[in-house]
Amino acid sequence: MEGLIGTPASRFSKSSFRSAVEMDMLTRMVASVLQIFKNDYEKLRVEAIRDVKQTNGSIDILEAINESEDNI
Repeated sequence: MEGLIGTPASRFSKSSFRSAVEMDMLTRMVASVLQIFKNDYEKLRVEAIRDVKQTNGSIDILEAINESEDNI
């Protein structure tokens, strides 16, 4: 039983780690190109946490674009 459960869990763990590394790299690249300041970052983080909680992680890219255009 442990073998059946361990293998998929190990694969998921490795995949999750790889995704986290890629996300970190992407985040660092975007931050360096856009030169985001700490204040702006904190605001974005608060909004992101709120959005993920409200949508249970299902963020609509078109809705995010519309919201950003409304804030311009």
